[in-house]
Amino acid sequence: MTLNINLKAKKPAKRYAQALINPNPDTNKVISDELEFFVDLLYKNEELKAFLFHPVINMEDKKEVLDKIMGDNFTIKRFLFLLLEENRLDILDEIKESFIEKIKDKEKILPLDIILAIEPDEEDKKNIIGRLENKFKSKIEANFITDKSILAGLKIKFKDTFIDLSLKKRIENFKNL
Repeated sequence: MTLNINLKAKKPAKRYAQALINPNPDTNKVISDELEFFVDLLYKNEELKAFLFHPVINMEDKKEVLDKIMGDNFTIKRFLFLLLEENRLDILDEIKESFIEKIKDKEKILPLDIILAIEPDEEDKKNIIGRLENKFKSKIEANFITDKSILAGLKIKFKDTFIDLSLKKRIENFKNL
């Protein structure tokens, strides 16, 4: 679940996410799961959200509730306490997204949206992923999307880059000659 990412919040979110990074990939997975759990809980439970964001409620009461929710999750609990004290709990979703992105970068995982005219079978998916892993020299995390309007070929989207290898684009380029 991704909320609209506030551009002003991106920079501090990246700093907080960087502070959470651990040299141990297993620990990062645990932190990621705990962040995901709490963000989901926070945005699904309006009462909790209202309680934690209410300016009049005592900080110690808020920490006590967080302590009960997070239990033995010491690292994430301390992190949430810090966000609460710094009035930065409102950018928690952005922090989670930035943390996941940093972990993928660190582990050389490249998340791609691969857009095709037809749904590929499993063998085609493996073939496409294998060729892209060779091309980008990274492990690929592929999200296959079907879009009949591209006619044939494919489009690849990652981060802010878009590669259009579709027949539709080639026809448009040919028309512009």
